[in-house]
Amino acid sequence: MSSSQPPHLVLCSLSEPPAPQDDNLLGAPLSMDAAYRKYSAYVAYIGIRIIGRDDELDDLVQDVFIEAIKGLKSLRDAAAIKGWFATVTVRLATRRLRMQKLRRTLGFSQVDHDAVWPGASPEQNAAISKVYRSLQGVAAKQRAAWILRVVEQEPLDHVAKACGCSLATAKRWINEVQIVVAGPAKKEGLR
Repeated sequence: MSSSQPPHLVLCSLSEPPAPQDDNLLGAPLSMDAAYRKYSAYVAYIGIRIIGRDDELDDLVQDVFIEAIKGLKSLRDAAAIKGWFATVTVRLATRRLRMQKLRRTLGFSQVDHDAVWPGASPEQNAAISKVYRSLQGVAAKQRAAWILRVVEQEPLDHVAKACGCSLATAKRWINEVQIVVAGPAKKEGLR
């Protein structure tokens, strides 16, 4: 990979993240039912990539929409809804990752489940599980930043916003995780 291209991890050919359809053209307030129908697949898509397992995915999506009940009314720009859902999903997914790590540390969780991505072959899921096992020792926000940038190819400014950090911090986190996942010899610089 040349140094002019951002690193990209291609583990399997999955469908693109669901694109919410714009049925709110007039700027009318979005009801919770409509918000759920429009964004739940998107929230699940981001959530499963960060968590790496589907056993907590339903709870994560539910928690994101509980947060939406509290905070969706405060959004002033209808175009910001998708980014707001991404930010909330990242925040709650990283909280779940920290709790998983705490449960493992305290001995309450002895079995680490393999990562599973819907639509992936068994071989692809084995490769994905290997990557997620290497991510287990990484801080939750760093893991989220790396997944959003490297796996999902989100622009760095979107990664920083979703992770609630500066652009420089997002770059540093991604580089640190890249060393863990690929090893020091394969580290690629990021722009």
